[in-house]
Amino acid sequence: MNKRIQQLRKSLGLSQSEFGAALGVSYGAISKIESGANNVTDSMIKLICSTYHVNRQWLTEGIGDMFTPEDLDALIDQQFPDQPPFVRSIFKSFMTMPDEEWDKLKQLIDRIKKEGL
Repeated sequence: MNKRIQQLRKSLGLSQSEFGAALGVSYGAISKIESGANNVTDSMIKLICSTYHVNRQWLTEGIGDMFTPEDLDALIDQQFPDQPPFVRSIFKSFMTMPDEEWDKLKQLIDRIKKEGL
C-alpha cells in the first residue's frame, strides 16, 4: 500500500509536503509511510480516500481504478443544488468525517442537549 500512496501522490503532481498538508500531516509522515517505515492507519486510509476521491480497494489491495468514479463535490451539488456553499461544505464534511470524529460530534450534541446550550 505504501507504494500506491506514493503513486497516487505523484499522479496528483504533489510534493510530500503538499500531499500531507491536505491530510493534516507533515511531509515527514508521508515520507515514512511511502518508505514503509510507518504503517498506514485505517483513519489515514479513510482520509486519503475522501480527500483525494481514491478508490479504497485500489489503495488497500491494488484492485480497480485509482480514483472513485464519483466526484464528491458534483454529488453534493446534485443532491443539494439550492443550498448555499457553506451548507454544501457541511454536508461534504459529514460525508468524509472519520468514524472517531462522529463519536466526538455525538458527545458534543449530547452535552448541548443535556446542558441546554
